[in-house]
Amino acid sequence: MVSQESLNRLKPFIDEGETTIDGYSTSHEIGVLTDRQLLSLEVRGRENTTTVVDTTYLDQLGGVSIEHNTTPDFHQDKLLSGIVSLTVALISLALFGTIDAEAPAAVLLLVGLGVGVLSLVLFAEAFNTPEDTVHIQLQTDTGEIAWQARLDEEYLEFAETLSRTVSSAHATAESVTRTVGRY
Repeated sequence: MVSQESLNRLKPFIDEGETTIDGYSTSHEIGVLTDRQLLSLEVRGRENTTTVVDTTYLDQLGGVSIEHNTTPDFHQDKLLSGIVSLTVALISLALFGTIDAEAPAAVLLLVGLGVGVLSLVLFAEAFNTPEDTVHIQLQTDTGEIAWQARLDEEYLEFAETLSRTVSSAHATAESVTRTVGRY
């Protein structure tokens, strides 16, 4: 949920009869979901001098697309490359100790140290994975994107609430029965 201070910034854009349901907050944007609309306030500009408020009315939407992106705990390819390069570095340094000639020994030392540093970088990068995210798109009846956002995984529940709220914003259509053929 958004902070009370953030909610106060959007309060002038919410009608008295509307009910605030949920909200989200990122480093540059805040949003509030009501029973009628989704409001998002974004601060832009060099010194945060521009404030943009977007309103998306829920009854004018045709659909919601929610994509939950999860990432593994580590990059398997980088981890494997780190293991291979560490093995090459250790072999190079082991051979360095057995060779008496200066020139080949210096090359083995440089290769061993260089590849060893590379393997450390690969190990560090293997475990540096991006956070899980939720990508939300609100679409009009014609399929155009009316609003979209990429939020941290902690806002997955907000995305689900948004989907249910958009669904309930549309009046349930009366079922039409048509008889085809003869009895």
